[in-house]
Amino acid sequence: MFSTPAALPRGRRYPSRTPRSASAVSPTPSSLHHAAHRTADESMDVDLVSPLEEARERREGEERVLLKDDDYEVAIVGELPAELRALLAEMNIQTEPVRGAIDDRTGYAFLTFFDRCVVWKYQDARTRAPAFPSPSQLYTFPIAPSRSGALAHAALVPHQRREPGLLLVMPEGEARYWDSVTRALTSKDKFASVMVSLADGEEVNGVWRWENAVYLLSTTGGAICRLMLTSTDAGRALVVSSSFARPRNGLLRLFSRTQATGSPAVVGLAVGKDSGHGADVWVAKGKSVELWRVDREGGEHLVLEVNAQELLSGALPALEDKAWWDVQLLDIALLKDGTPVVAFACTVTLPGLVWSSTKPPSYAVATLVHAGAGEMQVGSVRELQYTTTAVLSSNQVFLSIPQGGSAVFAQFPDTVISFSLIPGSTFYEDIPLRDVNENRYLGHSTEPPVEGTVTCLTALSGLVSLSVNVESVAGKTHTSLQGVDREQLATEKLKERIEHAVYYGGSSANPLSFDLRSPDIEGDLASAIEQISKEIVSESYKHKPWILDLEQQLEERLDAARGLVVFVHSNHLLSRLSLTTRWSICMDAEEIAAARALWTLHEQELRDNPQSFLSPVLSEAVARSVGRQGDDEADTGIRSFFEHNIADIGRLTHHLGQIVEQERDSEDVIRRASVTLEADRLLVTLLTAAQDYRSEYSIRYGISEYSSPVPVWTETKENIDLLRLLNEKTTEDFRTVHLINPNNPPSDSYGADIEVLQDQLKYHVLFVAQAYFRVVRNCLSYLEHTQGDNSTEYRNLHGQHLSDRKWIVMHLVDVGHFQAALRLAEQEEDWETLVNLCTDEKLGATPALLEEYILNHGEAFAFQLYQHYYDTGKMYELLHRNAREEVQLLDRFLQQSKYYRISWIHDISMGNFQSASRSLLLEGTSTQKAIDSKTILSLGKLSELAQYTAKEFGQNNVGIVGAYDKGLEIVSVHDKLAEELAENIALGHLAQPDVLVTTIAETKATRLGDSALSDVFKACVKHVMHGDILSIEDLVDILTLKDNGRSEYKDYATALKAFERGETEIPPARAQLTLEALWRRVYLHDSWRELQASDSMSDSERQARLRGTAAYATLSATVEYMDPKFFLRPANCRRIATEDECRSRFVNYTAQQIAALQQGLDNEISQLEVTFTDEAPSSPTLGLEFLYDEVFALLRHDKETGMSM
Repeated sequence: MFSTPAALPRGRRYPSRTPRSASAVSPTPSSLHHAAHRTADESMDVDLVSPLEEARERREGEERVLLKDDDYEVAIVGELPAELRALLAEMNIQTEPVRGAIDDRTGYAFLTFFDRCVVWKYQDARTRAPAFPSPSQLYTFPIAPSRSGALAHAALVPHQRREPGLLLVMPEGEARYWDSVTRALTSKDKFASVMVSLADGEEVNGVWRWENAVYLLSTTGGAICRLMLTSTDAGRALVVSSSFARPRNGLLRLFSRTQATGSPAVVGLAVGKDSGHGADVWVAKGKSVELWRVDREGGEHLVLEVNAQELLSGALPALEDKAWWDVQLLDIALLKDGTPVVAFACTVTLPGLVWSSTKPPSYAVATLVHAGAGEMQVGSVRELQYTTTAVLSSNQVFLSIPQGGSAVFAQFPDTVISFSLIPGSTFYEDIPLRDVNENRYLGHSTEPPVEGTVTCLTALSGLVSLSVNVESVAGKTHTSLQGVDREQLATEKLKERIEHAVYYGGSSANPLSFDLRSPDIEGDLASAIEQISKEIVSESYKHKPWILDLEQQLEERLDAARGLVVFVHSNHLLSRLSLTTRWSICMDAEEIAAARALWTLHEQELRDNPQSFLSPVLSEAVARSVGRQGDDEADTGIRSFFEHNIADIGRLTHHLGQIVEQERDSEDVIRRASVTLEADRLLVTLLTAAQDYRSEYSIRYGISEYSSPVPVWTETKENIDLLRLLNEKTTEDFRTVHLINPNNPPSDSYGADIEVLQDQLKYHVLFVAQAYFRVVRNCLSYLEHTQGDNSTEYRNLHGQHLSDRKWIVMHLVDVGHFQAALRLAEQEEDWETLVNLCTDEKLGATPALLEEYILNHGEAFAFQLYQHYYDTGKMYELLHRNAREEVQLLDRFLQQSKYYRISWIHDISMGNFQSASRSLLLEGTSTQKAIDSKTILSLGKLSELAQYTAKEFGQNNVGIVGAYDKGLEIVSVHDKLAEELAENIALGHLAQPDVLVTTIAETKATRLGDSALSDVFKACVKHVMHGDILSIEDLVDILTLKDNGRSEYKDYATALKAFERGETEIPPARAQLTLEALWRRVYLHDSWRELQASDSMSDSERQARLRGTAAYATLSATVEYMDPKFFLRPANCRRIATEDECRSRFVNYTAQQIAALQQGLDNEISQLEVTFTDEAPSSPTLGLEFLYDEVFALLRHDKETGMSM
């Protein structure tokens, strides 16, 4: 497209273009005029020797690379003059249009504003050194603003060995030519001019350079004019113009099958092959493309006109009807072979019932090829991933094909898109600017000398070079055509794009934007992200200079790792990455952070303490990690490890543990302690650096450091064991070294060294402890998140941690870290240890410390403190913690812990009688001692009464104190029972418990004999005589197994009443057995044979005897007040307890004792059954069942008649 320098053989010419006329403001990105100059032959006084050749040997220095990979490079190669930067800074770049160009032939550049055109000699860092140390000279030419608001059009005119001239064409048609830009300094009014003939309302909208002294002008009316620059004998410059002949409509139809409609304005122009007599000129208008043949000596004719609307709309793939498409050409350029390439916009308007809807325009580039018979067809189409709200005007879009090669650049106001025309190529790059409100692409180089390279002019960033590696792109295209997986290629492309953002996008000085423009991402995003992350860990970026300073190199790699997550976060890609991927790239960055920290520690130690053991320990661990020791220093050295093996940094911890274990039995105390100390420093530094990075950036990664779905490389069981070992070893070595007298050190050491070692060991006990707790906490979180807190692994680690953390904290106290121990116990929420420390006055604990923790942690700490007081018997301290802020805490503790024995004291002191009475009732009914129960229930009764008036009590006395009375009644039963059992017992026996129990059994339960039930009775007697409160089952047994005389029949009723009140305290099956045993013993008490009706006994006597039975007495005392379910007939009292039922009550009985007990119960049942058979062997109307009915009927009669026993 662009011409070669004059030094090359004459041949094909590729015209350059200066910016065309523009509207004042674009509706989309701000209006920019792009200048491009297309040169051709040499002319009379116009020099073709480029100043670039003169300055080829001089260089300003290295350019600043903004982006680089195998296929592409973007760099700032020059700056704008300071005055120009200031001028642009004062403008509103979005509303005030400005355009410019970089003239490669002359070495000058210019910017055109509404009222001036500024020219300067630019400095390209790649090829040009500054002419002088002083700033570049600006040449400013005034311009009268046009009536329409359009900008003037400028072009530089090359001269041999002197400054170029300047051609300015006003929109109204006036062309001015200064033969040297230096005229701006001395004689701005000395210029040649000519007026181009224009129709009404027509304006000049573009200037192109055909040859060095010949320029082509275009107009909004579709006209093209030729300007020729000449000189007179007197040395004055002249401008001569001539317009292309406008063909008649009839003639146009000879060259076009269908004539295009739309605006006739020229939007682009390109000069093609030059035969020596003339050239082909391709002209792009709004909806058509024209081919003109222009003669050098004058004259031109139209060869071809193509309807672009018809041609291009048919070539684009789409779902909509092509009739709804509107195509707008924007620019045209040529390949080496003369093939035209057009940039265009396409807008789709869909009709509707009420109104139509227009989609945002899309942009594309197409090649047009001859189809024969004077027609053209679309050779290829490349859709551009760029869109705007409305179609950009042609002066905002620029198409450049350096040297007519395969690399194409499409420049938009805020973006330059490059791609390759090689068939099958997937190469595509867009270079958007970051701050589009203040920075824009203002122009471009007119004739780039190298294929694939173009330089753009920007408002804030100066000269920006964009270079495509044509050979690399061609090679990858060849590879892709050989069947490489398309998905893989897309992933590699995506990876390159992300690498650009990671390695170049982190600098605020980089003017490029690296964000993904489209939410539709081709390729495997997670795979690309993970590959980049792994590569950052393993090597420095190949396209950036190698940094010898390893600390700086590691810092840059860590910056790249941060840049990766910043890119993911800023492009809203986190939701597209799994938690596993997020954790993976976070842990990669952690490894780099750990490596940097270790290398910094190593370097600092070499500088400050070269005799330290740290470097030897680290060197040994590194050598073991890579599997070889000392055979290849380049591979096993520390520097090599941190340059190439960071991914293996997690293995160092294992080898550090081996080294410490290896020194365990060393007799050299100083060496052993020093090795332990340096292992501490290395391990703590490694883990802390990684964990600190994770804590700081976990939000960026969208992860929680306490809920990892994958194993975390720092939180391993091996690291926990190692930290535990180091804690133990460091404490042990501290104690050993502490015994050494600094004034009398070992022969190979100094006292000062001993003191330093002691201090370092002391503090590293703390550092190791802190690292241990952090690792364990994170490891437990991982196990809980992945396996649950009921998993074996979690429970084992948690249990081990609970047992270890106390002695680790106490080790800190032992070596003098009391305050640190408090902090760690508080951090770990080990309230028991914290309370022990806070209540140990020997350690310096104070009441203020307790109050502080209670204030900060509330009941978590307070409850543990109260429990400590309770467990250690410090009731006074517990009950006197009644500060205002603690009253409610103490209330809740006493209620939740159910310490009713003391809680009532606190309640009464607070005036809370209701709570006190409730506590006393619960404590009184649950205590095992009769005297305690009596006292507590009495106090409870008083507390209950204190809440009521005499009137309220009189109205509901049972409801108020009934529960206490029942409890006191049970206590009274025990008291009376104890008195009864001890009655008539020798005083000497009372002092001998075992003799006493045997004596009572022999005298008070004579019918039991040697039955196993005798042992049950003795056990109950023993408890009663000791003042214990019996269970309901035991109370029933002792009341029913003893020999109850007529005066003691009431004990059967007492037993039944006690059973009624305590039935719910007994398991249902055992409760039924207890009730059966109670009634069985009632029935066995009397001789029922003597109660049978006989001729020798009157009815009244017999009734009197029935009234004298235990059954009658028991029924009489209870039948009116109790539920019928508590009354059992003799036939319902014969079930034997199973072994399990017996064992559930007599838990300490052996199998033999259980069997004996069952036998004793069976004997009772047998005695009852004998009563059935003996009393009426042949008559069902006689026997015990009949007698029971008779007793019950007699009792009912007595109750009805009011008769009593």
